[in-house]
Amino acid sequence: MKTPVEDTSASEPARPILLAKTVVPPVRSDTVDRPHLLARPEHAATPITVVAAPAGWGKTTLLAQYARARSHRSAGSPWMPPTTIITGFWAYLITSLGRAGADVGESALAALQVPGLDPVEVALSRLLNDLTERDLPLTLILDDFHLIADSQIGEEVEYFINYLPPGVQVVAGTRLDPPLPLALWRGQGLLTEIENQRRRK
Repeated sequence: MKTPVEDTSASEPARPILLAKTVVPPVRSDTVDRPHLLARPEHAATPITVVAAPAGWGKTTLLAQYARARSHRSAGSPWMPPTTIITGFWAYLITSLGRAGADVGESALAALQVPGLDPVEVALSRLLNDLTERDLPLTLILDDFHLIADSQIGEEVEYFINYLPPGVQVVAGTRLDPPLPLALWRGQGLLTEIENQRRRK
């Protein structure tokens, strides 16, 4: 795969992906295991699982535990940290997939670098086609999903999740409901939720 770059405007120089951001964070040896929570995404038959709780609840630790457990049984668990959610979102996501062994997204990355190109109509379609053709079990981890405040990114993520092939799942940690049709997906049986009710108080 070619060296990816972040999304930029035509007047800004391309910035390289910082690969360290796509590494699953370490889990401390004294961390308490929560097997009942780790099992929820594992057995979910839905394209997206949302882990919703206030700051300090341990969402990142739980997601890291899940990612490391999954990496032993699939092509890996691509990791998207919060610092990439507000800039270069799709470039980082595709790079994370590639680093996890999915071998997808080269043409999608190229499309992202074409000025003025609609990422939903071209880049995401290419990425989804790659995922469908590879037919790999993958779980994409998105940390601090509530930082997605851009409605356009929300629409693109919605499109991405709606057309994920079987075997590919998104697990997202969030403090607040992201700009996604969670109520609709809940009603359609497409959403699994791990929630701490205190976040709504």
